[in-house]
Amino acid sequence: TGTPPGALTGSGSRYECRVKDLAAAPDEPQAPPWQTRCPRLIFSTAGKASDWLKLRLGQIDAAADSSDLVAKLVADWTKDALDDTAKLRALQEKLAATFNFLDLPVEWRPAGPRPASEVLQSNYGLPNEAAAALLALARAAGIKVLAGILVHDDLWHHEVPQEAAIAAYVVLLQPGSAARVEMASSGEESGHQPVMASGDYPEVWDPRRGRVLRDNRWAGCTLLPVPGVLLPRLLLPKWTAADESRCLVTGKVTLGEDGNLNGTLSLHTTGLFTAAESLRTSDAQKSRLATLLGRVLPDLTIESFTVKTLAAGEFEAAAQVKSAKPLAKLNDRFALQLAQDGPFLADVPLPLTYNRRELPVRLTGAFTEDVELTVEWPEKWHLECTPGTVPQVRGDWGRVSQSIATDKNSARLRRHTQVARPELAPTDFLALRAALNQVRNEEARLLLVKPESGKSPAAKN
Repeated sequence: TGTPPGALTGSGSRYECRVKDLAAAPDEPQAPPWQTRCPRLIFSTAGKASDWLKLRLGQIDAAADSSDLVAKLVADWTKDALDDTAKLRALQEKLAATFNFLDLPVEWRPAGPRPASEVLQSNYGLPNEAAAALLALARAAGIKVLAGILVHDDLWHHEVPQEAAIAAYVVLLQPGSAARVEMASSGEESGHQPVMASGDYPEVWDPRRGRVLRDNRWAGCTLLPVPGVLLPRLLLPKWTAADESRCLVTGKVTLGEDGNLNGTLSLHTTGLFTAAESLRTSDAQKSRLATLLGRVLPDLTIESFTVKTLAAGEFEAAAQVKSAKPLAKLNDRFALQLAQDGPFLADVPLPLTYNRRELPVRLTGAFTEDVELTVEWPEKWHLECTPGTVPQVRGDWGRVSQSIATDKNSARLRRHTQVARPELAPTDFLALRAALNQVRNEEARLLLVKPESGKSPAAKN
């Protein structure tokens, strides 16, 4: 409301905003941030956004100084690296493994970062200081790098910059054709643009977490433009299409007379289920297979595996598996119990323990998951119980179903889960939760087979 005329002397004006009887708005698990679901007024002391950005990046750039320690670390950490990306990766990984990252509230932080030489000597620092340290190390290694800022799309408003909306201070590895150019003093206001540009995206590196790609952590972020450098705008949009992110587990396992399982399972993931940067090593690939396959059949060990595809946004592999121990027995029957939580729950958590909501549920993204598993047992054994079917439940939120087909000595389970949007209204979440809990019920996960009479091996109950 504007102040009535005559209430103030001079040329200034005063405006007031009054809210009466504002209802409480408590948070709920995985609710969207309040900034996206409530009207808000945004205040900032940063001034003009372009000036603020130039100041912040300039501070990091100036803090990236050199020293004997910087030179020594670079020599030690990059001695086996052959190109710029390998050098930068080696520097980031060594820094992340040894550096103490501080994450103080924004209002407690100093105005600018300390010099990188001091930060590395003390071996601790704030996010902008860690970025300055990585920048200094990279430049000492002869790599062309720039400082950058990654922001959360939900929180950031370009006209009112705020430190709290920053997702990460990062280091940019310039493409070969990128060039630094100087803006004319009036160029920004007059609409004039520099004439040099690059058609390549920069590699973005977070000092703490490695290369920034469109995965679970960074989806929904944007890299702010670097003053004086023309590059395509780097966007990391959220996962909004169910067909873009798929998790498929297929295969067959055989139950032997000793109660052990063995067989071959395949995993094919795309989109939000694949963080290629974290799957570069054989150990990481095996761990990923064990995590997701173990969410179909628990207590599996991976004997060997073969990677069929490893690319940005896609991972496909086949694994030879066996059970870590014989199946449990119910009286004289072997009990095969599927895992309670499907593979998708490793990457798309859901607050399934809450049965009442007033706020929407924010997910990692939309997705599709399919499980197709065949279980075989000796021919003369008897099938006494199969996992229950779940008739297809569907709505605007997606669909869930489970079916079982049996033969003489085998059963084939097919389970389909799709969530069609990354944010669910409370009523939609309740429908999804009810359907998923049918699949998670013990009745839908238990298979019992009875060995031929008189030939049951000894096993622990």
